[in-house]
Amino acid sequence: MKNFLIAFVVFLVWSFFGLWLYSWLQPVDNSSRVQDTIATIENSELPLNLDDPLKIDDTLQLSVNSSDTTNLTENEDDPPVLAVPSTGLKASALDGDLIFAYEEGIKIWKNTNQLEYATELTEFKNKLGTYLQEHPEEELHIASLYSATENIGSPNFGYQRGEKMKRILTTAGLDSKRIIVKSVIREIDFDENGLFQNGISFSFHP
Repeated sequence: MKNFLIAFVVFLVWSFFGLWLYSWLQPVDNSSRVQDTIATIENSELPLNLDDPLKIDDTLQLSVNSSDTTNLTENEDDPPVLAVPSTGLKASALDGDLIFAYEEGIKIWKNTNQLEYATELTEFKNKLGTYLQEHPEEELHIASLYSATENIGSPNFGYQRGEKMKRILTTAGLDSKRIIVKSVIREIDFDENGLFQNGISFSFHP
């Protein structure tokens, strides 16, 4: 009987030790922590997403790209072309940085290849030429807008306007072999006189 009691006590001790060790080796249950986190957020004034209580709604819409330019391509194999910003004449470098930006743009007229720009913009030709000289491994892309609402031409008016701008730059001393014209179709809000204030932009590519 005495031996039985000793064995039973030893069994109880080892059982207690085994259960204690088992509880330490079990993975930590984070459910309580999650519940505490949810309770903390619910008590705050932050907007919540009902589908995911741990996700805060982006009320400032910081995830939306606020850039006013878009990379467009005429064909899938073409390199990205800088689309014309909403206002002002701009030129972008290979890394996306602006080389220059003017408040006014190059004006175009509906159903014509006519271009017009203010005297204050004439400096842009020198800036483009200087950048080409300093970056001999790059070429200049002219992004020229045209609209599907314009008369059908061959080539389209976007290309015609771009070619006219290329001739202007070539006359100013830029190497025509390093100037590429890209016509970009886009919905254009011509005014009552058929005028659009910003039909041309520039970008540099390898």
